[in-house]
This record gives sequence, C-alpha cells and structure tokens, in this order.
Amino acid sequence: MHLLDQRALGIVILLLLGMVVIVKRMATGCILKDKPKGNLWIWLTHIFNLFFLLVANPLAAILLITRHLEAVDATHLAIDVPWLLMGMEAVGLVLYVTGFLLMAWALIRLGSNYQVGGSAPRAADEIVTVGPY
Repeated sequence: MHLLDQRALGIVILLLLGMVVIVKRMATGCILKDKPKGNLWIWLTHIFNLFFLLVANPLAAILLITRHLEAVDATHLAIDVPWLLMGMEAVGLVLYVTGFLLMAWALIRLGSNYQVGGSAPRAADEIVTVGPY
C-alpha cells in the first residue's frame, strides 16, 4: 500500500511545476528571463538548474503517470512494513511540496528584482530583505 499511486504522484508533480511557472510569470513578468552573465561555472549552474526544472521533473512525472518509472527507479526498495513505507513516502512528499512552495514564495518576494544567478544588480533593483532570505 502506498500513500499515492504512481499516476497520482505524477499528476501532483505536474501540478506543482505548473504552479511554479504561473507564479514565476505573475511575479517576475516572464518565464525565462535574461541569460546569466559571468564565467563558465555560472552558465553551467544555470543550465543544470533549468535541466532539472524543465526536463527531469516533467519526465519523471510523465513516467510515473504512464507507469514506466518503477522499472527504471534505482531507489525502489522492497519495504514490507506498511507504516514505514507510508511514513517515508509522506516525508518525501512533504519535502517535495515544501521545496516548491519555498521556490514560489521566493519568486513572489523578489518580483521584478528577480534575475538569474551571476547577473549584476540593475539600477532599478531594490534589496529584498523580507521573505525566505
């Protein structure tokens, strides 16, 4: 017995991703802002973040919905204690949702001051001291 079946979990992930895209659009005015300025490490960090947000998470959600993820899930464990399995799933789901909510809160608090990492502050930017900082 699982807390959520694979399809429900995939749908939750897609809904959370959609929520972050909507919040980012409303809070910052666009979905994909300007390119990072800086050295190779800043570019690689930006590409790494975008890969997980735009490729890995949606792909995992689609594989869960189509019931193909279990076959490639390296963390799939055979746990025979139902309360332990459900507890671990609940903790994982809470951490995942909390991460998305924290990301949305940060985007809302930054608003038009949001920039990709490595960008120099603009003249119109204000220091944001309230929120998850």
